Amino acid sequence: MTKLLKNKGLKFFDLRDPCHGLDLSLKHSIKELPSNLVKFTQTISNHFASSQKKATLRRIQEENHLRILYPKRLAQTRWLSLGQSLKRCLEIWESLKIYFEEVVGQKTKKVKKRNNKRLKKTENKEEEKMGSTQIKDLLNDEIFYLYFLLFSESVNIINKYNIRLQDQKLCIAGLKSNINECYNAILDLVLKPDLWDQDRSVFLALDFQDWEIQSNYFMEPKEFIQNISEDLSQKFTILEAKDEETRDQFVSNFYDYFARLLNSFKQYLPLEDSLVQILDFVELKDTFPILKKKIEKFCKELELVQNEEEKKLMKEELNKIKEIKIEYYRENSKNVLHMWDHLEGKEKLTILPKIVRIAESLPTSSATIEQSFSHIKLIKTDLRNRLSELSLEGLILVGQEFKNSNKILITQTMTELFEKVSKEFWKKKVTKGKVIKELEQPSQEQVMISQIEEEPEKKN
Repeated sequence: MTKLLKNKGLKFFDLRDPCHGLDLSLKHSIKELPSNLVKFTQTISNHFASSQKKATLRRIQEENHLRILYPKRLAQTRWLSLGQSLKRCLEIWESLKIYFEEVVGQKTKKVKKRNNKRLKKTENKEEEKMGSTQIKDLLNDEIFYLYFLLFSESVNIINKYNIRLQDQKLCIAGLKSNINECYNAILDLVLKPDLWDQDRSVFLALDFQDWEIQSNYFMEPKEFIQNISEDLSQKFTILEAKDEETRDQFVSNFYDYFARLLNSFKQYLPLEDSLVQILDFVELKDTFPILKKKIEKFCKELELVQNEEEKKLMKEELNKIKEIKIEYYRENSKNVLHMWDHLEGKEKLTILPKIVRIAESLPTSSATIEQSFSHIKLIKTDLRNRLSELSLEGLILVGQEFKNSNKILITQTMTELFEKVSKEFWKKKVTKGKVIKELEQPSQEQVMISQIEEEPEKKN
């Protein structure tokens, strides 16, 4: 669709949604790790869907003076769900160990007879669900715990930036900085420290899934274990006491995972998008020559400032920017738009503030739209299925406006608007009522016919 529109010569802002990009990158990269990681999380989530099992877990937590927490529900369609489920499992790991030891201990050792008519799964096909014994064994496996811990830490890094990119208050310059930070945060876990001096474009050109590139750019196994022990958790030092084969297998699995994650970032995130890379001009942090080039390129891409008068005025304002103490305005402003409002008012700028507002109006992700659809489901339920589109739209707008507030502040303008709308509404309703009453009143012909029919009855 994008290519067809571009072929027609239409100019528009085309962005790879970073939130979707992070989610897709993670989904594809998980395939490089042992399958029992996600399967374990899904089984725990499904197992404790029952309130009875939750009550048993709570009893165990109370008896052993552990934190009273339940596993999070793993939803496949929610971007942040996997990270939240992994983190919660780690928080209640000890509770889960005691719980499944008790569950397995209560099971009888009787062998159940199976009906021959049932279809048997092949040995090569893995079971979708894990049994209680398997869960118990994994919970007591030190190496599995470390796999689970590092997987959780990596997903939480991605989720941190996903949450930032979903924020409606995010400045457009934050799009570039956050996707770059996310890429660097994952790269920092595996890259040799002496290679950080290279330009980021060098790393984006590499195929990290290639074994030779991994051997040249990724740390040695011992160095990697030391790095994650210092940066993420001291628990990874357990690996140092394990045999070399176990360590190498652990590192190899995660190198494949991180390599595919970095390659997927390059595919699904706008890391190399030329327009995204210049949007930070709104912050006025670049040197004047770079700032001028970025603004001119932005105007060219979106076909802004076309006539000669506007171009001349823009050059004058750019020269004026050189003499302005931007730090003063930046320190005394709440955000980028507030800073440009001050510049527009005090420095009498006209063209540049308009360009900045156009840049700030560009979306950083589609998360707001998708959140609105989810909000609609919460409002228009089966019990409120007769809500009109107007009422539904009004409730959604009120919810978005006062999202972070416990109270709805009713201003004088809102009161005046309500009175005006309510008067028009009741006026229409009264008019409609009069028409209905007139229709319900019988005509003269109907009255005459009814009188003729009543006369013979009176004579009789």
